[in-house]
Amino acid sequence: MLEVSLRGALSVPESDILEYPKLARAILALLEILFRNHIDSISSLSTDLFIQILNLTHMGLQSSDASICALCAGVIDHMATYYFLNIRKNKPAALQISEHLQSDSDITNQIMNTLFTQLLFSSHSNHWAVTRPILSLMLASEDSFDFARV
Repeated sequence: MLEVSLRGALSVPESDILEYPKLARAILALLEILFRNHIDSISSLSTDLFIQILNLTHMGLQSSDASICALCAGVIDHMATYYFLNIRKNKPAALQISEHLQSDSDITNQIMNTLFTQLLFSSHSNHWAVTRPILSLMLASEDSFDFARV
């Protein structure tokens, strides 16, 4: 049921979702809650849907709306924190997240690059929300930090 409802919500093109702030806030708030409380269910989604969610959050990080950017940063932080804390324990959800991320190996690099860009060049005072996922993403994917330094 979760996959069907997410597919329905994400059937709208990502650019259209972000063009309407109320819609973007509603969908991203749902995603933030799901990644915070139901990561096991989210990790069991199909790879294409999981990557689509990450692409949406990546695009949302680039938003000039501070609340949209904060929700996206929360999604990334919850995912990366869970992954880092559980991958060595071989939890099934962490292994599934690993498989999803390996299907698009550049997504974490792009997200880290966007986080640093937002931190350095954004005009809104949302720096705390943007810095939160940097450490967890750096710990979960050291390659993304190396890529961002280059």
